[in-house]
Amino acid sequence: MYTGVEVPAIKTDSSFFQVGLIFGFFKSLQLIIGTYNGWNSVCFFAEENDDPSKNIPKSLYSGVLLVVAIYVLVNVAFFHVLPIETLAKSNLAAADVAKILFGKNGAIIVTVISIFSLISILNAFMMIPPRILYGLSRDGFFIEKGTQVNKGGTPIVALLVSSLFSLFLICIGSFEVLFSFAAFISIIVWGLAYFSLLKLRTKEPDLPRPYRSFWYPWTTIIAITASIALLIGFIYSDPKSFIIIVGITAVSYPLFLVLKKKN
Repeated sequence: MYTGVEVPAIKTDSSFFQVGLIFGFFKSLQLIIGTYNGWNSVCFFAEENDDPSKNIPKSLYSGVLLVVAIYVLVNVAFFHVLPIETLAKSNLAAADVAKILFGKNGAIIVTVISIFSLISILNAFMMIPPRILYGLSRDGFFIEKGTQVNKGGTPIVALLVSSLFSLFLICIGSFEVLFSFAAFISIIVWGLAYFSLLKLRTKEPDLPRPYRSFWYPWTTIIAITASIALLIGFIYSDPKSFIIIVGITAVSYPLFLVLKKKN
């Protein structure tokens, strides 16, 4: 009687799958952070605001809620037009949805909308770095000419310097690479900002504090911990971008020391 051939059970190792899943999660999270980044941009214009203690919190809360609502509604619309399986395989879901709704001209419509979106993003991010360099210059951490402001109220020298550095970054890599850089830098800057809150409230407790920090210091400690965890995950999933950022920092830090000593 034929009983068949017994085949030993194949041992499966899911470690590779798990590593790939973690890698993909943090890689996609870099792009998501790059997409949502800018929600706090109003903070960089606090000095130019008539009533920052009132207007900045209002802008932050309303801006976050508005962006969340727009993204949720857009995703609901995508799921209504296309099934989940199709969206998962799509390289550009918006273009696929537009093709179904508008036919052959769908891709053109998405491209035009994307260009206008990029123009608004570019406008915001071209205005933020000059304000940072202006503040550094005024405190003696950058060149003295960085405080020069034109008739329109724009720190013109700081704008030129930041624009040249932006052109340098554009030459480094693709759009996705720049988004990865933005995610890295954002996480690092956020973590340092949270830590500075702890230090400043300890070092100068008598300063006026128009902004409330709920459940301080625990919320700040949680935010610092989350920033460190995200940074470790980004380093694990994209070590090349992290090495480039470390290289830029290593080159710029001696320049910072020279300017600080000179000023």
